[in-house]
Amino acid sequence: PVCLPTTTTIDLTKFVNPYNSAGIFKDSRGTTLTNTTINPTTYGAGSYDITYTFGANAGCQSKATATLKIGAAPVFTLSPDVIIQAGESTTLTSSLATSTNLSDYTLLWSPATGLSEVNTPVTVATPNQSTNYVLKVTDNATQCADEKTVKVFVSGKIVNTFTPNEDGINDFWDLSDITTSFPNASVKLFNR
Repeated sequence: PVCLPTTTTIDLTKFVNPYNSAGIFKDSRGTTLTNTTINPTTYGAGSYDITYTFGANAGCQSKATATLKIGAAPVFTLSPDVIIQAGESTTLTSSLATSTNLSDYTLLWSPATGLSEVNTPVTVATPNQSTNYVLKVTDNATQCADEKTVKVFVSGKIVNTFTPNEDGINDFWDLSDITTSFPNASVKLFNR
């Protein structure tokens, strides 16, 4: 099937052999098609019979009918991007978590690394590094799919104080992870 949303048009002449420009295309809604291409978005999801009629010499007609199946990609949202500290976990949630017809879909989170589940609308992520997690949702009936991404930023532990007095406790302030986890961060030092 053709999956919505799409910007692709369908060339009906490819479904008729031999094609003759004197023929007429009609859809199952009774509309005579003035073009040999159609835009699936004007039809919406569903099944539509497209009939090509060609009137040959001596009044004989030939007809050919094909069914155009248009499906809609699943509609869903994901929880927003999140920042966690190294070693922490976060729950990633899809709006499909509240769906009553979840069996109509196949779900797949990727990459699987750091995830508790990969085929559910809700999973727990414990990545070792910042990771883009993608949820692909496929409608089992139409095979139309969509995917969305959520970013889990993993930050090293950033302490808010340091005491460089050579006692071995908080003598150094390690900000090595700040540029990857917080690329627009601003650091200011204050002396009390």
